[in-house]
Amino acid sequence: MASKAKPEEPAPNDDIDYTAALNHAWKYFELHANQRMTLFNFFSAFSGLIVAGIGATLQASSKYAFAGAGLGLVLTAVSLIFWKLDQRASFLVKHAEDTHASIEAFAFKKFRLFTDEPEKYRAASKSGGWLIGPWTYGQSFRLLFSLMGLSGFLAAGFSILRLAEIV
Repeated sequence: MASKAKPEEPAPNDDIDYTAALNHAWKYFELHANQRMTLFNFFSAFSGLIVAGIGATLQASSKYAFAGAGLGLVLTAVSLIFWKLDQRASFLVKHAEDTHASIEAFAFKKFRLFTDEPEKYRAASKSGGWLIGPWTYGQSFRLLFSLMGLSGFLAAGFSILRLAEIV
């Protein structure tokens, strides 16, 4: 997570339209935050369909084990691809947050949402610990991408063992 030190109280600059800058930064943030959620929705749909296919091949006779192995590898690849896409979207969202924090430096302290959020999040995380405290979207998404990728890899391995009639 990028270091977000609270900016000092800068002197206002009359040449800058802060409302326009804030609107621009907000639209940028909103666009990329929505893209990130849309990516996750597509990942959920794709991985759900693939998992259903894997389940069907595991219930069918071992002659469908080849399809199960292929679907397991596809699930692993899909998880990796969506994880990398999420990294990019996360970077763009963080970039927008940093821009918002810079613009907020000119606002009253009680209106600094993006500037104060990291400090307040850390305080909430410390009070609950790693498992109980709040998680970021990134932490949650990475855990799910990892679990689905591992599940696909294990399903492919199990299907290959079924093909070899070891299991």
